[in-house]
Amino acid sequence: MTGPDKARRALEIGFLLFLPAGYIVAPEPTWSFFFYTLLFPLMVYDLWRQRHEKFYRDPVLLLSLALIGWIALSTSWGVDQSERMISKYINALFTNSIFLLAGISFFALSDEAWRQRFMRWLPLAAGLGAIISFWRFYVHLGMPLDERLDGWAELRQPILGSNVIIIAGLFALRNIAAGKPGMARAWQIAAAILILAFVVLSGSRGPLTALAGSLLVMLVLLRPRRMGLIVLAVAVIVAALSFAPAVHTYIDTMLGRDSLRGEIWHVTLGYVKERPLLGYGAANTTVLMYDNLGKPQIVMPHSIYMSALFYTGAIGLALLLAFFAGLALRAFSLRNRIDRALATALLAVPVIAGLTDISQAIKPPTQEWYIIWLPAIFILGLAAHERRTQKFVAESRHQQPADQAGSDASST
Repeated sequence: MTGPDKARRALEIGFLLFLPAGYIVAPEPTWSFFFYTLLFPLMVYDLWRQRHEKFYRDPVLLLSLALIGWIALSTSWGVDQSERMISKYINALFTNSIFLLAGISFFALSDEAWRQRFMRWLPLAAGLGAIISFWRFYVHLGMPLDERLDGWAELRQPILGSNVIIIAGLFALRNIAAGKPGMARAWQIAAAILILAFVVLSGSRGPLTALAGSLLVMLVLLRPRRMGLIVLAVAVIVAALSFAPAVHTYIDTMLGRDSLRGEIWHVTLGYVKERPLLGYGAANTTVLMYDNLGKPQIVMPHSIYMSALFYTGAIGLALLLAFFAGLALRAFSLRNRIDRALATALLAVPVIAGLTDISQAIKPPTQEWYIIWLPAIFILGLAAHERRTQKFVAESRHQQPADQAGSDASST
């Protein structure tokens, strides 16, 4: 391979290792250190090489960059901001943008074998991360089964960790639907079961709702004729489990927790009225915002939509909603049925989970990269790949008659 080809292969290998490693490698700085020292330079070099590619002019991609830029720009007018937090979001401006652009390049330009490897490896890494989490929490730390599971690596924290692992679970379902019977498919089924167990044991209502919504989306788009049987089977299973005392305890505990979401959003809207258009800036560190709730540890609005309003104002919220809408259009336009189902289900995770969780959309390497930006990368990358493939096929068909005419003329 030539020098640029080697750089491209290094990027593909690095991307293939980086995101699966986030389910396994801990503590967190070890994972992000890999990004900063190795993957980031490769991504910047690849972006320079591919800078003239037409898919970088996709309006939805430009909208994504506008959202990233607006969040970072809000630090210039924000209030109650620390220098550390401002530096964090300036860093996020560059790292999120490069990750988005290089990730799209990975799915748009890499060979099909590399895309397939990524989609297979991610659920397997997530399943291993779930096993490590189970062992550490229930065996090493000796926590009871009714205690909410704290995950390992980027699965840490029950809510965000559950949303992160759901993303991998949807890739597992895609592999199960597209794969042939055999050991490879069995490994994906095992990973899906481990991922489901992780989400259930975390006991978080938001991720469970996101899981149910994304699964419903995927099943409807994959097997619409079998939806009735699937719904009936789920209803029978739920009815059977409802007689188990452990299930009753689990549901009572999960539903009995006071999330304070309504109170948090009420207070948030009170602040939004003071700065409705531009918000308080991404680097806002107001801790006293929720003091009247008696919960000083609650320092953010607990909704990606409310967070957009509070931190970046009505303009930031409009950009976020347009970003989700643009991704939905691209996902629905994918020609491959299985890819279309996966892309739409992936997008459903941040859209639904964001109703009650998730703060800022951009950060340096962290869980939001899985929940928000990996779906965006997958959708925009595959859309670009399909457009390139269609163009190539059209040009080939156009070239064939010309070649045939030239051949006929030479024979005469």
